[in-house]
Amino acid sequence: MINSNVPLPYAIEYAKSARSTCKKCRKTISMGALRMSVNHQASFFDGNIDSWFHYPCFWLKLIKGQDEINISSIRGVDWLQWEDQEDLREQIKKFKEPYVYVPRTSSINALSLSEMKAERSATNRGKCTKCSINFIKGEIKVNHKSKAFHFKCHLEDFDNVTETLEQIRGWADFDDCWKVNATNDLAAFIESKKSANAPQQPDNDAGTAVNVEEALETCAINSNSQSQVPPTTKSEDDQQIEPVKTVSFDDQPSSSSGKKRVAIDEIVKLDEDGSSEESDFNRKRRLGKEARLAEVQKRRLKRQADNLLQNYKLFSDMSSSDRLAILSENNQDLPEGHDQSTQVLERLSDYAVYGCPIDCQKCPNGKIVYNSSRRTYVCTGYATEYSKCAFESKNPIRTPFIMPKRMYTKYDMKGIVFNVLSERIYLEGEEEEIVRSNKRQSKGGVFDNQFFYAAEQMDALQRGSGTASSSDAASNTHIIKNGTLVDAKFSLASQCHVFKNETDGSLYQATLSFTDLTQNKNSYYKMQLLKNDHSDNYYLFRSWGRVGTEVGDSMFERFHKEAAINEFQKMFHEKTSNEWVYRKHFRKIAGKFNYVETDYSEIAELGDQDVIPGSKTLLPKSVKEVVMSIFDVENMKSALKSFEMDINKMPLGRLSRNQINQAFAVLNDVSELLTEMPINTGKLLDASNKFYTIIPHNFGMKVPEPIDSFHKVKASFKTIESFIKTF
Repeated sequence: MINSNVPLPYAIEYAKSARSTCKKCRKTISMGALRMSVNHQASFFDGNIDSWFHYPCFWLKLIKGQDEINISSIRGVDWLQWEDQEDLREQIKKFKEPYVYVPRTSSINALSLSEMKAERSATNRGKCTKCSINFIKGEIKVNHKSKAFHFKCHLEDFDNVTETLEQIRGWADFDDCWKVNATNDLAAFIESKKSANAPQQPDNDAGTAVNVEEALETCAINSNSQSQVPPTTKSEDDQQIEPVKTVSFDDQPSSSSGKKRVAIDEIVKLDEDGSSEESDFNRKRRLGKEARLAEVQKRRLKRQADNLLQNYKLFSDMSSSDRLAILSENNQDLPEGHDQSTQVLERLSDYAVYGCPIDCQKCPNGKIVYNSSRRTYVCTGYATEYSKCAFESKNPIRTPFIMPKRMYTKYDMKGIVFNVLSERIYLEGEEEEIVRSNKRQSKGGVFDNQFFYAAEQMDALQRGSGTASSSDAASNTHIIKNGTLVDAKFSLASQCHVFKNETDGSLYQATLSFTDLTQNKNSYYKMQLLKNDHSDNYYLFRSWGRVGTEVGDSMFERFHKEAAINEFQKMFHEKTSNEWVYRKHFRKIAGKFNYVETDYSEIAELGDQDVIPGSKTLLPKSVKEVVMSIFDVENMKSALKSFEMDINKMPLGRLSRNQINQAFAVLNDVSELLTEMPINTGKLLDASNKFYTIIPHNFGMKVPEPIDSFHKVKASFKTIESFIKTF
């Protein structure tokens, strides 16, 4: 699976603080409360974030028939209390249950309270459409067909009501006094309908939903109970007599002298086609055995969950330094990425219960850790500079967990036993296909980071396929200063130029890229060291995001000259693990950005622009932006980067000849891999990551596709050949 490391669409956990807010009810989620999230693409970096909900609010947010969810699509289930795990499975089962809608026998106009749109009246000024009386602030106001009604007035338009008041959306947000009024109004409405009409069975109400599984189960119970009653004969006065004995083939005695009977489970009834049919007795016995095994499995899972949570609480009470010391004692690495504290707690809890997995045998630098999203153990290391290690195992080889002796005197560990289980237990039957939530559309798109010629912009507007808004113009405009290209997203771009090394004349600017198909990563990171034209102020401007989209952000800092140079070099080393002064001998490091060599030699020949476009016009701002978009000479020539470059093909700038030669070498390697049998998919994936990192591509929000066929290799060769024509 190419995108096996892509985050799951949902997550569940106990809130670590009281800082988060429910996205549905807008109320604070208290610390320790059970909460669930929807995972979606972040707008300010190339990654994903969680939008959290109260546990009950989350299920109100999901829409039956539209949203999908299963246990395999939820991260963090393993770290819940067993009771909460069972409740989660029950909630999923209820959400996925099919319903049969029983039609009404008569045309009764029924009000469904769960579908009714109700809200608190924000003021005292609104009037009810029916009675023309003003709403009281805080009162329940019903919105129906763009009109507002009192709850009591709205009831008068219906013959019946289904469901309960608690199922009204937002019922919990209403004040108690209005809840009481609504309860009284509903009771009066029901009483009036009873007196006006003949009594009806409540089960015949319109819109009653019948659970299919419950109905089938009831039928099965009734049929079983009837089949277990022996046939009887009744006299005329209905007095029961002895049951009539029925003789079957199974009851015939054996002809042997010992009168030995054949075992019941050995008697097999054959159908006409000769196939065997399981008897009711055997089926019940088998199902009973399966039920007992399932019960044993649940007890084992509960014990496992209790042990994990017990250790999790123990390590939560420890100081951060002590937790790191225990990791070091067991020869385990500090987790990388965000939320390191939670990762440390989860790993220590896992090690304490089962033992510590040995180092990965497939890569030189990997540690084996449990991945709650994939419900298996994976390697944290990299197989190559461009790809993560693909090792995974349900239960890897382990060594005993070691708790330092000094911790026993420092913390209360009474009743805690380490290395209590030899392997992790998994609930069978939960390996379902991961669903994808209905995420919002990102701001990215076909035209997001492209530079257009003026005529192409007008064509796009006429087709309705793109926009030329001021925000787009600002983000896609660059300014030429001192033969350098300054990103116009920097607020002081018109007053600055890219600083040059006083020794060799090289520019302090860097374009970095990182692509990993398994994580759906296609990231860029840009840095420019800018000098003010009129002062000794220096600015380090940085921007980052996803290639070809508007996902990302930027920032700048002001320094003196030496501090600015040091900060630029420090940031370059932090992102690439390479020294800036040795960038000509750049070596890609696993998990770090790659340095993209760009060539703006033709820009240097243009020199400075004497007048900044639009700086002296007296036209209104809106008119000025349209005129500048149409008559921007630099846009028409080169989109302010290079004269013949297609930004959709080179979204991060014009690539150097050396960069393109590296890409040719990678495609040649891919061609050789495709001729081998069997095809090594791991090496193909690594080569694809390498190619897309060297030659950044605009995939939008889609997962980058691996280069796994000769057709794709040929298309990539044509793309690179078109780059060479620009030189």
